[in-house]
Amino acid sequence: LLENDRPRAIEQFRAARAHGLNDTELASGARILAEESRVQLERGVAAYEKGDTAKAETCFREALADEPTSLAARNHLAVVLFGRAQYPEAARLWREVLETARTEAIDLPDPVHLNLAAALAKSGDAAGARAVLEEFLKREPTGEWARATRNALNALGEAGR
Repeated sequence: LLENDRPRAIEQFRAARAHGLNDTELASGARILAEESRVQLERGVAAYEKGDTAKAETCFREALADEPTSLAARNHLAVVLFGRAQYPEAARLWREVLETARTEAIDLPDPVHLNLAAALAKSGDAAGARAVLEEFLKREPTGEWARATRNALNALGEAGR
């Protein structure tokens, strides 16, 4: 940064993070990586909107590498992977989004539990999908997504018949 070579500085910060430095140890480097993550996230969204899922996936992976706690990068990457029929990895990412949101009491704008259940079902884990949906209904029996969740449960039951 002192040499006005931001790309090189970013690579150095990435290498430091890859070698185990946390945000406190990275200091201003963590802030710079978070900024870079947001740039990659925007690029990924733009690529996805243009139908370039390969570029979108790359951008979302880079965004997540730069800011490993980014729920947005994790969620967007899962969307891309689901669309590319990479259901197990999409499910893993959506599970992480849900767990983090619950732990940190974050209200998610999207029905991530429905996405997770769909990914599990497409992966052949109907029981896992059912468990996700039932758990949601226990937590939020009258919530915004309750009806859609019940519909998804009914669809799982019909698919198993």
